[in-house]
Amino acid sequence: MFGATGSIGSLVLDQLLEQGHGVKVLVGDPAKVPSRSERLTVIKGDSGDPGAVGQVIEGCDAVIYTLGVRANSSAEVKRLLAVTELVLTTMRKSGARRFIGVAGAGVKVPWDEKGVGYGLAAWFSKLTFRRGVEEKQKEFELVSKSGLDWTIVRVPYITEGTLTKNYRADLKRPPSSRISRADIAYAVVMQLKERRYVKAAPFVGT
Repeated sequence: MFGATGSIGSLVLDQLLEQGHGVKVLVGDPAKVPSRSERLTVIKGDSGDPGAVGQVIEGCDAVIYTLGVRANSSAEVKRLLAVTELVLTTMRKSGARRFIGVAGAGVKVPWDEKGVGYGLAAWFSKLTFRRGVEEKQKEFELVSKSGLDWTIVRVPYITEGTLTKNYRADLKRPPSSRISRADIAYAVVMQLKERRYVKAAPFVGT
């Protein structure tokens, strides 16, 4: 897993362990990983280091990728896209096939059928955090051409609500205007079992 110390990634990690998965995470500072389990392996390293990335992916069946830009700058977009390319290349070399990522609802996919309300929300997100939206769009393009069994979970407005496990998914339009971080994490982990959205980018909501 990449992004295990983030606001969504940390919840994904908790749910992976709760559901009995063995997990390897790559982090710069192991002290920032509060979860503890005999099924968790914490590897200290940089996501731009091929050796560290190879170490965390080796022997894994799937990669969950929740990294996002840390600054609204073109340099940060370039850095994170290089990490994405490295992860995808390493997966192909190692034989890991399943890639699960997270993006905002502003990421465009050819089969979308979004309404006017969505268009206004997407415009606002681009206005306030343009580089983040730009990075995730380019990330989608890289992943969708990777040849891997990928899924990108697209999310609307994120709240701090509790875990309900009652998320809905739709390939054409957001099923609701918001979803909690906990339910995003649950939806992401469920993609390990769900084959319906392989090579697709479903919207999720509650």
